[in-house]
Amino acid sequence: MKKWIKVVLIILSVPIILIIALLSAYIIMNWQGVIDPYQVGDPNAPKKVLIASQGSDFKNILLEDMVGQLKSDNIYMSIIDCTSLKKDNSTDWNAIVIIHTTKVHQMPKYVSTYLQRFSDLSRFILVSTSGGGDEMITEFEVDAISTASRLSDVARSP
Repeated sequence: MKKWIKVVLIILSVPIILIIALLSAYIIMNWQGVIDPYQVGDPNAPKKVLIASQGSDFKNILLEDMVGQLKSDNIYMSIIDCTSLKKDNSTDWNAIVIIHTTKVHQMPKYVSTYLQRFSDLSRFILVSTSGGGDEMITEFEVDAISTASRLSDVARSP
């Protein structure tokens, strides 16, 4: 192969490899884990709350704090991973909280598919996280909170 062709191929391949490496690093750093389901409280309690979340350090602390605040209020809580929403029958819940990440200006498809099943979203609360905290969900008329995924924002007291 001629030397100039090798030089051109190297010049073209370096940016492509760099872009692939940076994109891979971003995906790995922002990968959302899956949480294990669990329940808190008496299943016969008068108020029942479903909390669906994705797994990340920020979301796990937020979830722990939320469950800690609510468990003394005689509320039954079922905590599931967002990917399990498709199995849920929402008529059982007084409130449904969904904690999810927003990527490329969109919520995860399984969350939007779940929300599309309901005409009345008055029992729903969305907590949408993103890198900068400025991603807002506008496709559904629902109470929502947008926040950056910063561990310092949910700092634990000693």
